[in-house]
Amino acid sequence: MTRLSHALIPALIPLLLLAGCSTAGGGQGGQRSARGAPAMKLPETANPSAVVARELAFARMAREEGQWTAFRAFAAPGAVLHGQGGPIEALPWLEGKLDPPKSVQWAPRAVWSSCDGGTVVSFGRFAEPEGQFGYFVTVWERQGDGEYKYVYDFGWPDAELTRAEQKRLAEQTAQGEDNAILVEAYNFIEGNVAQCAKGETIPEVPGSAGGLTISSPDMQFKYTSSKDGTLQWRWGQLPDGTRKFSAIYLQDGQWAQALSHTVPAAGK
Repeated sequence: MTRLSHALIPALIPLLLLAGCSTAGGGQGGQRSARGAPAMKLPETANPSAVVARELAFARMAREEGQWTAFRAFAAPGAVLHGQGGPIEALPWLEGKLDPPKSVQWAPRAVWSSCDGGTVVSFGRFAEPEGQFGYFVTVWERQGDGEYKYVYDFGWPDAELTRAEQKRLAEQTAQGEDNAILVEAYNFIEGNVAQCAKGETIPEVPGSAGGLTISSPDMQFKYTSSKDGTLQWRWGQLPDGTRKFSAIYLQDGQWAQALSHTVPAAGK
């Protein structure tokens, strides 16, 4: 049961130190004055810490109210879960699905935001109740009410990470430390914001941007851009079951890679 292979860390992070983040505005749209009258609408701006907070709230709901309950609550219309069997639409698949006795646990380690904050990619680690560890990528989009919901979720177990974490947890248990089963909490989460275009022409995205190319005509593939064009993300599913994800964002007038992951099919 991976966190669709996206597993979940308890909200134990006591301090979120976001590197390179802008918090102005937060994309909340209209603010209200002290008398309750609508005030001037603030411009939409990047606020990586808002998505970190959403990830932690997502994980907390999964832990406290149920894994699939949380996945339903945080899904945007049309959201996609990219599991080992290929991409599926989240909400129809989740409808009526019973929560497992224990949820996976997760926490983000880094986020990348478009300049306007409308689209944010998060990356982190998860732990399954059975002891397997792995990584996840989630793409969040700000909804009309200003709240973030996920539109894409991709996770995969990692054997090397699992060995390292199991060794660490065994050492904690041997030393009599509490919470040995929990994923390591982090006190630093990296925040990255794309450069704003400011009227300049956004450079063309190369066909192999972020390390993901269309290698087969029957490969399932999707390429998406943030509304302001400063963050691009794409995923693919090859016929042999290999899954791919990449994201790039605008930096110094050029495209910089945020993430690029290729996950072979199970057993390969």
